[in-house]
Amino acid sequence: MKKNILVIICIFLLTGCNITYNLEIDENKLTESTNFYFSESDFNFESYIQDVEIKHFSSIDDFVDSVIDEDYKAFDGNFSNELYAKKILNNETGKGMNLKYVYNYDNYGKSNLLSYCGENIKYDNGENISIDINDLSSCFMTDYGPWVDKISIKIKTNLKVSENNADKVKDNIYTWVARHDNYYNKSLKIVMQKNNRSEEKTFLNVGNMMIFVIFLLFIVFLGFIIYIFVRKKHISNNSI
Repeated sequence: MKKNILVIICIFLLTGCNITYNLEIDENKLTESTNFYFSESDFNFESYIQDVEIKHFSSIDDFVDSVIDEDYKAFDGNFSNELYAKKILNNETGKGMNLKYVYNYDNYGKSNLLSYCGENIKYDNGENISIDINDLSSCFMTDYGPWVDKISIKIKTNLKVSENNADKVKDNIYTWVARHDNYYNKSLKIVMQKNNRSEEKTFLNVGNMMIFVIFLLFIVFLGFIIYIFVRKKHISNNSI
């Protein structure tokens, strides 16, 4: 049986899985880092999904060990055989897995996780960088229903953002939160300008430059005052 991310994650259909999809975008690369968390209290170790052969697990640790042993392709289809880097996650309520890969502008559109949104996602790498998902439900639905309870999508960038419909914006981090009760009413859109840092970064750079100029003028002024003082004292001593 062909192993892919969706086959394994479909197990989470009965586990109350929460996902945080992090994407960091700068002038040269896009770093995708996704956390899959599930709670032990929600885990049904005897469950299985029809038409998909699923092992039975004695504990959540057994399940995580099995998941982390799998290889997960970073690209959709036969574009590349490169794999996600993976590691086990732990928090107070459960355990999980992180998948991470660093893309460039040209190949991010082939991201394996991104491909689950199908034709509903548009990634443009032209004059601007834009990500547009008109229906987030398409990213989470399977023949068995939605395969996540909640997903948080966080895009961090130092590029200037000219358009977005994020639920929350803070410190150059744009956040969208989708749940099973609002999948069908949720969209995602963000447009960034290449080679153009955010206004906040530009403002800070200009502010730092102004501080430097003021400091330099102060040093020059102080030197001038000292020069006048020393000159007057020298003239006074010569006149005695």
